[in-house]
Parts: sequence; structure tokens; C-alpha cells
Amino acid sequence: MIQELLQISVIGVLVSIFALVIRRNNGEIAVLLGLACCVTVFFFFLKLFTPVRDYIRKLADLSRLESELLSPLLKSVAVGLLTQFTGSICLDAGQGAVAKMIELCGCILCLYLSLPLLDAVLELMQTLGAGG
Repeated sequence: MIQELLQISVIGVLVSIFALVIRRNNGEIAVLLGLACCVTVFFFFLKLFTPVRDYIRKLADLSRLESELLSPLLKSVAVGLLTQFTGSICLDAGQGAVAKMIELCGCILCLYLSLPLLDAVLELMQTLGAGG
């Protein structure tokens, strides 16, 4: 895992230096270089995320947690990562307002995805209130 992180870090630093040099003459190519780096790092991320995903599934099986409750959590994490990734690309392209709107939409979507969790909490509170 540490070796993969070091590889990702080296790739990121090298691409950043190359993009800085290229940006002076051709800004569009620098943005594309950054995007290519992001895609490469994303594939590293998938490799690192697989054991985490498997462990979360194992925990869910052991705890007998309903998938309706675990699914919104995982979806919210995915939305957060995707939002951060796309917002960063927009910022690199000089589109700060677009990046902020993507982040806002991601936040609202995470709230929407958490509604089943909030329903489960409300049901639990009603059950505990009726039983006490």
C-alpha cells in the first residue's frame, strides 16, 4: 500500500512540474496532461479501494447490517470522491464557479442519499419512545 502511495505521489509531482512548464506555452495541453494523470491515479485508487470495499462487506455480513442502511453510506462516499475529483479538474481548467456548483450538487446529493438512514433513525427513535 505504501509503495502504491509513493508511486502516486511521484506521478503527481512529475505531472505537476511538466504541466507548469507546458502551461506557459500551451495551457490546454497542460489541462489534458493533468486529466490524464487523474485517470492514471484513479486506476491506482481502484486497486487500493478493493480491499477496503471487501472489508466493509465483511463487516456488514458480520453485523447483519441491512444493505438498505449500508448502501447510502457507500454511495455518499462515492459521490464525495467523484465531486472532489471533477471539481478539481474544473478548478485546474480555470472554471472555479463550475467547480463550486459541482461541489454544491454533490453535497445535496449526499443529503438525499442519506434520507433512508435518517428514516431508520426516526423509526428507531419511535420504537424506543413507544417501548419506554
